[in-house]
This record gives sequence, structure tokens and C-alpha cells, in this order.
Amino acid sequence: MECLLKALYLDAGHSLAAGGSHRKPPGRSHELVELARHTRLAPDPKEEALLAKLELWVTAGRFPIETSWQATYPAPKPADDPKMSWSDVDEEVLRHLRERLQMHDERLSSQQ
Repeated sequence: MECLLKALYLDAGHSLAAGGSHRKPPGRSHELVELARHTRLAPDPKEEALLAKLELWVTAGRFPIETSWQATYPAPKPADDPKMSWSDVDEEVLRHLRERLQMHDERLSSQQ
């Protein structure tokens, strides 16, 4: 998801490197919502909520220990917390988002 959003970020005219150095996209590292907002995808509120939920899992899974204690992620909450659970509604929003991302991917592929 993050890689495809970065491709759309580049497609929107932004850069991830300059002068031989990495340029971070806006927001915190691996922040899917902020990254998506800077693409032509224009996520709706339901998609943003889903991306925020995915962000918690993806980032914590890739980087379980932060570089400083101040930036440590909040402790996991009980399974009944909406941010820590997955529902049929989430699945439908994800299906719709995947379809939209696939359309953008096909558009980019056809430009090559």
C-alpha cells in the first residue's frame, strides 16, 4: 500500500530524492493518510479512516521499537477498540480503495 501511494505521490509531481539525498514525503514516516492526501487519489473520509487503521498495524509490524521512547506507539488497546479490530465495513472500504488504486496503477502502466 505504501509503495503504491508513493508511486502516486511521484505521479502527482512530487519528489522523493534531490541532489542524491532522500526527501521525505509530508507527515510522519510511513503515514499513509498524509501520503494519500498528496496524491491524485483524493481519499474520502472512510478511506482515510481505513488507512489510519492500516498505518497502526503496518508501522508497528515493521518497526516495533521506535528510535526514541517519546515516539513509542500507544500500547495496544482491547480488541473491541475500533482501531484495533477489523469489520465487514472495513473490508468493503478496502475493496473499493483497492479498485481505485488499481485504476491509477493501470493508468500509470499505460503511460510507460
